[in-house]
Amino acid sequence: MNSALAEIVVIVLIPAAAILLGVLYFLRVRMERPPVGVYTLGDVMIMMTAVLVIPVVYLALPSSAVATVLGLMTVFAIQITLAPLLSGRVALLVAFGAAALDLVLFLSGSSAATAWNNVLLLILVIGVCNLYVQSGIKARDVAVFALLLAGYDLVATTMLPMMGDFLRKVIDLPFAPVFAWWGGPQPMVIGLGDVLMFVLWTLVAFKAFGREAGWSAAGVSLALAATLVLAMRTGLLTEPFPLMVPAGPLMALQYLFWRRARGPERTTAAYQASREATAPPVLQAPAGAAEARPPERLAGHTVAE
Repeated sequence: MNSALAEIVVIVLIPAAAILLGVLYFLRVRMERPPVGVYTLGDVMIMMTAVLVIPVVYLALPSSAVATVLGLMTVFAIQITLAPLLSGRVALLVAFGAAALDLVLFLSGSSAATAWNNVLLLILVIGVCNLYVQSGIKARDVAVFALLLAGYDLVATTMLPMMGDFLRKVIDLPFAPVFAWWGGPQPMVIGLGDVLMFVLWTLVAFKAFGREAGWSAAGVSLALAATLVLAMRTGLLTEPFPLMVPAGPLMALQYLFWRRARGPERTTAAYQASREATAPPVLQAPAGAAEARPPERLAGHTVAE
């Protein structure tokens, strides 16, 4: 695959697939809400603290420990995603099996390892984003979080070496928190965190303000990704670029627009009530499905190699 096609696949098509699958899951599958109470701006501050701490901790840990943590988080995320579709026990077995296959492919040096890791990350994104949104996180809080991430990514990527060091450490590990595809001697990658935010913002816009807002959120995110590819193809962008720097303010502006156009955002209960009369039956989480708070965002950003 040439570099131009790799850029399109990783930076545009993978986020597009994640958004589409995340929306389909959101519309058809009901996850069992964990007993975490109501999300507030205080929770956003906790999430932001985790974003600040996680790369520092990962850089301090040996690579084997980082890979272990990433693997366990992957298993957990796959299990919570599949639990509403399967029993909790079967979902856990499938999650461990998927993670074991990822490890075998990685250790054997198979060219399929990168593609399979991308599949696991897609499942992770679908489950984690749906768990946050179906548990009641507000569009306002996601917009605030996006603005904070924009400032963090600007500093961590352009002013400090931390994000570059973090990516260089995890890119060659199993369960790497980046979507990747080979388009030359170096892979083209987009950070897991960027795709998580694209999907999370789309879903919360659906819940808060309706389908028009949700598809608009998806369109703005993918237009931004396509603009990034164009900038790389024309030579305007030659260095690693923190995608959340423009994405964060755009999400905040969309929130302000829809808040003014539609009024107060809908709660999760109000959204679900509005769908009961018209939506197809949703799949409910089976009894005994695991309940747990979603893992925090893994730091990530888009890198043009």
